[in-house]
Amino acid sequence: MDRYQNVVRFSSYGHSHIESVHVTRAINSTDPISFFMGTASGTAGGEKNPAFTVLDFDAEYMVPMNTHTYYLDLAEANMNSTLNPGAVPQWRKQHDLLSEYDMKDLSPASMNDFITRMYNDGDLEAKYMWNNYRRAGPKPKPSLHNQGIKCLVTSEIYEEKDCHG
Repeated sequence: MDRYQNVVRFSSYGHSHIESVHVTRAINSTDPISFFMGTASGTAGGEKNPAFTVLDFDAEYMVPMNTHTYYLDLAEANMNSTLNPGAVPQWRKQHDLLSEYDMKDLSPASMNDFITRMYNDGDLEAKYMWNNYRRAGPKPKPSLHNQGIKCLVTSEIYEEKDCHG
């Protein structure tokens, strides 16, 4: 990523059943150079609600401008279908990254700042974790200095594995 950061503008992957963000740093510095996002999965995957993510891109520079995640509350949908068999499940907007996490943009520097803020703010980290699991089940309890959050910023995969121990 370091070598081709001017070409590769954004990375995304799916089917992880959680929504997550990760920042890639330059190899020879701590400068954030890229970020990638695991987007929500259309399947429930255990205790999670199904969801999908829509990304807004700048047409000229092909960089992400914002993301919008929508989810289906399975408990509510199942209850409604029992009470009213003809009920249509309702997809709701869960969040967009910029407003949910008070971010100015989705630049690598802003994503790095967001992860640093989460590491130092238990309430923000709990919100992120609850959104990761698409607001299914109880809200996570806030925790400070979660090592897993710190490991969202690495230069390469072996550094991330070392970070997790």
